[in-house]
Amino acid sequence: MCLWYISKPDALNIIAEAFRVLPSTVMRVINSFLYVIKCLKQKYIFWPKTEEEYQEVANGFNRYPGTIGAVDGCHINIKVPVNQHDSYADRYLLHSINLMAICNAKRSLLTFLWVFLGPPMIRGYFPIRFS
Repeated sequence: MCLWYISKPDALNIIAEAFRVLPSTVMRVINSFLYVIKCLKQKYIFWPKTEEEYQEVANGFNRYPGTIGAVDGCHINIKVPVNQHDSYADRYLLHSINLMAICNAKRSLLTFLWVFLGPPMIRGYFPIRFS
């Protein structure tokens, strides 16, 4: 429910109908999920805090001055929901969601950035623009 809510502009009642629950239940689930993410973010999402940490990370990208992370994304093929074919069609006309992440020079994941379920025929830069 939460991934649907944060990735598509659907109203709570549409999500509630899809999962056969009340809209208030959808909101409660979303709030609980986001609270857990907020509580766990310090453990999993971190950026350089000191100049020394920044320099250590930046040294890993020594060919790209000032860089502390690399962003990439991929399309994950999915089984398309009923009557949602256009909403999940990527530029290859396959049904997928777009997963994006940031990693450091050692290829350690820094943060889970965004899951984006966008309009048909979406370009690769679009999720970054709206994240």
